[in-house]
Amino acid sequence: MLVAGFNLPGRVDILTPAGQLVWTYGPSSGPGELDQPSLALQLPNGDVAVTDDWHHRVVIISPSTNAIVWQYGHDGIPGSGRGYLNKPDGLALISATS
Repeated sequence: MLVAGFNLPGRVDILTPAGQLVWTYGPSSGPGELDQPSLALQLPNGDVAVTDDWHHRVVIISPSTNAIVWQYGHDGIPGSGRGYLNKPDGLALISATS
């Protein structure tokens, strides 16, 4: 089970069906800190995509390195132009060929 904690600092956890914590991501400060993450989705390669709502970005986190490996949006800067997001509250996987 993949859970996003809508808090500051936010965190993302992977739990077994029995509730055992397998992995967690949740730095309490710095550029890796999450602010009100609302959705998380595990990608086919094992990385985790997260909507970091109040930081106005979507990030991909590598569980093997516990680091953000990609982001879309500008940390803390809302916007509606290309490359910007404003409290993203949706996430869907689409085919690269779509």
